Amino acid sequence: MALPINVVIADDNEDLCFVVEEYFAKRTDIKLVGKAYDGEQALKVIQKTQPDILLLDIIMPRLDGLAVLHEIQRLNLNLKTIMITAFGQEHVIQRSAELGAYYYLIKPFELSVLAKRILDFSKSEPSETMLPKQVDVAAATGIYLDAIGVPPNFKGYSYIISAVTLVVANWNILHSVTKHLYPAIGRIHQANSAQVERAIRHAIEYAWLNGDTDVLDNLFGNAYSLETGRPTNSAFIGRLAELVRQKIAS
Repeated sequence: MALPINVVIADDNEDLCFVVEEYFAKRTDIKLVGKAYDGEQALKVIQKTQPDILLLDIIMPRLDGLAVLHEIQRLNLNLKTIMITAFGQEHVIQRSAELGAYYYLIKPFELSVLAKRILDFSKSEPSETMLPKQVDVAAATGIYLDAIGVPPNFKGYSYIISAVTLVVANWNILHSVTKHLYPAIGRIHQANSAQVERAIRHAIEYAWLNGDTDVLDNLFGNAYSLETGRPTNSAFIGRLAELVRQKIAS
């Protein structure tokens, strides 16, 4: 009987880690040998358990996924990495590939798909491309922003894409926009929370002043602030995340 493939998951979403652990516990071909909720812990778990495959998120406390990949290279650790993240932006995918990642799986994903990728990559060499097979959350968000008239050169355009990808991956973050969502976006784009908030607000105001009102009404319905006639930042991000989720599910 073949030995199981040993896997470590590093993701600050503890619920996701638990679901993955439960799923693999029912299988004999894949064994979860370790979990980590931040980048520093991930490196310790990897060195202790020496897994065949690492499932690695991009956005984590202490060390992010790219920093973990860099340390894996520096320490010459022998394992294969599958990125599991809500971020499908091309420059992040490219940088992950440069740092040795084998594949890039966009959240949300089916656990059966994850298992298949693990089995495939445990016995193969990395492919030349790492393009996600599933709907790209960032691309889907961009389509909606283009439709409502947010210019791509606005900083708020990129910040909103990051916001939606974070919310699609973890809906609870929408309930703590100021405390968690804005700082997370800021870490991605090297901006502070106030800059993130203002840029998103500016993008929304521009769309409502210059965009197609029929498209806005169709997409956002009653998601408006009674005071301003426009949605709040959190309502806008939440509605876009809902639309993107529906697109992924369809």
